[in-house]
Amino acid sequence: MSIDANAVVLERYNAKVFKNRKEHMLKVNPAEDQMIIANTRAIPGIMTNRGCCYAGCKGVVLGPIKDMVLITHGPVGCGFYSWGTRRNKAKAEGDTPNYIQYCFSTDMQEPDIVFGGTKKLKKAIDEIMELMHPKTIMIAATCPVGLIGDDIQAVAAEAEKEYGIRCVAYSCEGYKGVSQSAGHHIANNGLMKRVNRHRQLRARHQVFRQHPWRIQHRRRRLGAGAHPEKNRLRSGFGFHRRRRSGNA
Repeated sequence: MSIDANAVVLERYNAKVFKNRKEHMLKVNPAEDQMIIANTRAIPGIMTNRGCCYAGCKGVVLGPIKDMVLITHGPVGCGFYSWGTRRNKAKAEGDTPNYIQYCFSTDMQEPDIVFGGTKKLKKAIDEIMELMHPKTIMIAATCPVGLIGDDIQAVAAEAEKEYGIRCVAYSCEGYKGVSQSAGHHIANNGLMKRVNRHRQLRARHQVFRQHPWRIQHRRRRLGAGAHPEKNRLRSGFGFHRRRRSGNA
């Protein structure tokens, strides 16, 4: 007697979910012209073969970074799924720390869903700083975090002020997109804005210290007086115009 695997899986859900998901699963039959429905957003709490926005952000883009601590803010299952199914490998180099073998999760429970999980996230950051002293912490949000509205950005900003580290929070809830690709964009945009931008500014300052004639040459080429391009270049090198008072 054959067992209908689709029915076994779908019968666990209510009528609405059953209706929405029944065409997302099929038993392959080469003799038939079959089509599976997949170009729709993931439903919170239901695992999909194509992953989700959170998996794309945490598992694909941020997961291979070894010298920062990555916290999954949500149920422990989400953290283990994105860590255990994508076992990134890395080797420590010199004094550079390697946290890639760890799986950090706030392990949100029902009371956290009802009353909010920001206190638990803050406590997780405190414990990590006490045990490991990382220079960078990143936070990846899961579906429940977006549904209840936890302000992970505020928690990250507070951690930066308290510990003097870089703490970046990603609102990459799993239902934000039809696949992992949305998570790729969220992670890459965050890295460019919060991590790569600091490196670019440091590089600009270093160039000016080594080659001050470059900005002098650009200033002469742009000419004297107020000029938007001139002000942009000066701001990029860390200079800001000051208003002078009195006679020249």
